[in-house]
Amino acid sequence: MRLLIIRLGRWKVLAPLVSHETENTNSECCPLSDQLRLFHSGNYRASVAGLVKLIEICAEKGPRGLSDSLFHLADRTEKIYEFIKGDLRLFCFVGDGAVVVCSTAAIKKKRTADKQEVSRAVRLKEAYFLAKSSNKIEEITGDDDELRGVF
Repeated sequence: MRLLIIRLGRWKVLAPLVSHETENTNSECCPLSDQLRLFHSGNYRASVAGLVKLIEICAEKGPRGLSDSLFHLADRTEKIYEFIKGDLRLFCFVGDGAVVVCSTAAIKKKRTADKQEVSRAVRLKEAYFLAKSSNKIEEITGDDDELRGVF
């Protein structure tokens, strides 16, 4: 499993990379970066900037450095958390050690957490811990082009 380091401090904040293979090339992208760029280009510019700030704080102080109104459990059973800024939610979980792994971002539409987004985060969490137990986690430092305008 390849994970992009989106912020590094006392804690690492990571997001998955996805491979796209075509006949002539093999490239990777970070779906979370793509999602946030899309939200940023729309009506959620301030909320995306706020989420990025929350990620920066999390990298420096850890999840406990954020108040419950900005970061809390979206699913107690599965221990999936969400960063909250305006109508945007960024789902994540705490990995091994001082690591937070982000899965997806979504626009809040209901009073409760989006079950589909929570399910995606759960699947990523299961894959992460399976890869971690097999020593198959590779952390990648992003290049400036990948992160420009988002992280």
